Amino acid sequence: MERTFGVDSENLINRRGESFKYSSKDIKKNINELIEKMIKEGYPIFDIDKIMENKREYSDILSKLTEYDEKRIREDKDYRFNKEFRKSLNKIKEILTIEGYIDENGELTEKSLMEYSKYLIGNIEKDIEGIFEYGKYSSYYMGNDEEFYKKYFGIGDKYNKIDIKETIKKYIKNKDVVRFVVNVNRENKGGKYIILLDVSGSMIGEKIFEAKKALILLISKILEDNNLLDIILFNDKIVKEYNNIRGLKDIIDILRIIPNGSTDIALTFNYLLNKGKNGHVILITDALPTKGKNPIERTLRLAKELSQYYYISIIGIQLNNEGEKIAKEIVKYGRGRLFISKDIKDLKKLLLLEYEISRQQMIK
Repeated sequence: MERTFGVDSENLINRRGESFKYSSKDIKKNINELIEKMIKEGYPIFDIDKIMENKREYSDILSKLTEYDEKRIREDKDYRFNKEFRKSLNKIKEILTIEGYIDENGELTEKSLMEYSKYLIGNIEKDIEGIFEYGKYSSYYMGNDEEFYKKYFGIGDKYNKIDIKETIKKYIKNKDVVRFVVNVNRENKGGKYIILLDVSGSMIGEKIFEAKKALILLISKILEDNNLLDIILFNDKIVKEYNNIRGLKDIIDILRIIPNGSTDIALTFNYLLNKGKNGHVILITDALPTKGKNPIERTLRLAKELSQYYYISIIGIQLNNEGEKIAKEIVKYGRGRLFISKDIKDLKKLLLLEYEISRQQMIK
């Protein structure tokens, strides 16, 4: 007996003689979750053979797309079921292609990546909630990092800048005398940021997935503030460079990157030295420098030279003790900050926090 899906009759794709019915409206409802799953698995292609081999990993989203029970998708090895399930996947692929979410080869299109990026940016307020609470995240910063978006009312401040909601929240939290909180709005002079993203093999999986999401959020903030931005992807070579980024479309294919190779931080520092520009470097990495002769010594020497032109901060992803020690030395030379992301989910918060602190320094 063939399976009939009870879905909306609008926009159905159904061939004559088939009882299988599925709506593009239902696909659209879950498209961002599907895209996220494909990016997270490090394989941004709707490959039916690959999905059939990895049904366990995809079972949650496939259950929503096909209305098959999630447990059955994971565990049923019956030939007839798998034949029927493959047929369902072919239908989904057909809809995704018609709607422009994948191309004929099954690869995610610019449309799908842009839609997913907008979905991430739409949740930015939730993602950055709490990052300005002083002391919540520690940083090894050789300077003053206490000034953020808001401050208490003082001489020279205007009454119409008082943030009533924030004032009440502070009063309830501290149960102290009422101290008015004002929004700090300084003129943005525009700064230059260079993001160095480690895409070596050790970053594969959850690390690169969270790094990509964090980058999308950071890029949207940097461009919104009218700052200049370059991004360099590296492993044991310069994988790709994005200069003078003007919008998400300029870098959207970052979501397709699959990590590989070893880590050569010194190579990237040397590359920046040869460019001879100024700005603020934010290095995102999970590893010690491992490439070349005396890689640690070479990296520290180049960091010292690079600090003549750039501030250097590091977002370290689950660094070990030795990696943390080297990172501290680099940011000491670079007059920047080191944030250690022990929980990978904190990566986007730490990256945005680093940006906001550096931004306030630039516009003082």
